[in-house]
Amino acid sequence: AYTYTGAPTITSLSPNAGNIAGGTTVVFTGTNFYPGAVASIDGQACGSTTFVSSTRIDCLSPSTSNVGPFPY
Repeated sequence: AYTYTGAPTITSLSPNAGNIAGGTTVVFTGTNFYPGAVASIDGQACGSTTFVSSTRIDCLSPSTSNVGPFPY
């Protein structure tokens, strides 16, 4: 059987800051995450994305030249 689920949503990120060189593990908390999902920060793919559960994905932050907050 095939089951539809709702679209993934992000409710929080932790930590809320990291080095512009990247390499910070960022925890995405939300709903409807699935194995094989990919994550990005400021439009840049994470160095790696780890599915932990349907409510958590861990992302290794990419490097960037942009400084400042980015909405999720």
